[in-house]
Order: sequence, then structure tokens, then C-alpha cells
Amino acid sequence: MPLVTTQIEIAAPPAVVRAKFLDFSKLPTYHESGFLKAVGPVKPGTPLEPGVKFDAKLGFDVVILENTPQAFGWRGAVPGLFKGDHYFRFQPSKSSPGNTTFVHEENFTGALSFLAGENFAAKWIGAPDNMRKNFTVFNEDLKKWCEDGSAKT
Repeated sequence: MPLVTTQIEIAAPPAVVRAKFLDFSKLPTYHESGFLKAVGPVKPGTPLEPGVKFDAKLGFDVVILENTPQAFGWRGAVPGLFKGDHYFRFQPSKSSPGNTTFVHEENFTGALSFLAGENFAAKWIGAPDNMRKNFTVFNEDLKKWCEDGSAKT
């Protein structure tokens, strides 16, 4: 089960980071060129709870797995090929009390999950490095948005 994970320290409390993260209408303001384009429930106004279909503009079905003060997660899948459990975690920082350690990760399972791992084939196509790069860009954009409210320039 390959796991791609990144993290960043954000100078804001976890509740603030989570609230800004969940304000999906602002996503284009601070993360305009990233892998997440526009996200939200398939049916507008639907509560963001486990089992709800979620539109993440990824080209396949996504279902919310968790929405708690500590984490927001979804599962995207291409049936028979792979599943990815994508999580955003809002953890109290151990190095900077009052701040957040934001963890952004995805765990892959299924027949093609090895393509997200650290094996030769995955490295040859660049999958894990590209995912880490995309996650890192999102993390940095969210950090900037949370810390000073500025949009990506």
C-alpha cells in the first residue's frame, strides 16, 4: 500500500486552518493553478459527511470518508484498478504550540497502486514525485492563505 505524504507548519491554530480549508469557494483564490480546481458536494448544500459524493474534479467518483476537527478525507477510485484515500490532517504543532502541522497524504490500494510507490516503474513515470510536488504546492498555498490571507501571485 504505497503512501505519499507531505506536511507543513502553519502559523495558525488547527481550527482556523480547517475552516479556511473547508471554505471551498475560496480555493481558486489561493490555489489557482494546482491539482485541486473546484471541490464540493455533488449536490450543493449537502452536508460534508462520510458517504456523501464529492466533486473534486479529478475525473472519477469521490466519496467523503471523514470530516472531523482533526481530518478531512475522501476516497477516489477507478474500479478494479486502484483506490486512493486522500487525507488532509489538522494537527496541533508539537514544535510551535498554538500552530498547526498540516499533513497532506494519500494511501493507494488496488492492482495499479504500485505505480504510486517507490519502485522502479513508479519512479520511471515520476508518479510519486509528481504527487509530492502537487501536494507541496497546495500546502504552501494554504499556508500563505491561512497566515496572511493573500492570494497566490
